[in-house]
Amino acid sequence: MIAFPDTSFLCAFYRRQDNSPAAAAYFKTMSEALHVSGLLLYEFRQSVRFQVWLHARDKAKGYPQADCDHALADLQTDLDTGAVHLGAREFLTFDANQRKLAAAEKLKVKP
Repeated sequence: MIAFPDTSFLCAFYRRQDNSPAAAAYFKTMSEALHVSGLLLYEFRQSVRFQVWLHARDKAKGYPQADCDHALADLQTDLDTGAVHLGAREFLTFDANQRKLAAAEKLKVKP
């Protein structure tokens, strides 16, 4: 099954947060590489950089640069070893609005 994540799934997969166990568990069940798009990758990179910006202004928000660097390095390693672009039938998200949109487009929404 071809699956396409959104930014909430990637954030949960590449940085520890409440949904991380569910993201990791689902990823372990996948029989092929995770599918991504250029827009998704841009959005994810901007999201983690924004968290660093927040943290620089208020240490109670966001996360430090080292966490961002680690997440981006892990993503790049995965891209270099086989993440595939598009062709998805499944959409992976924890965002309620994204779930509705994906279902409207006839994608199977997981987890």
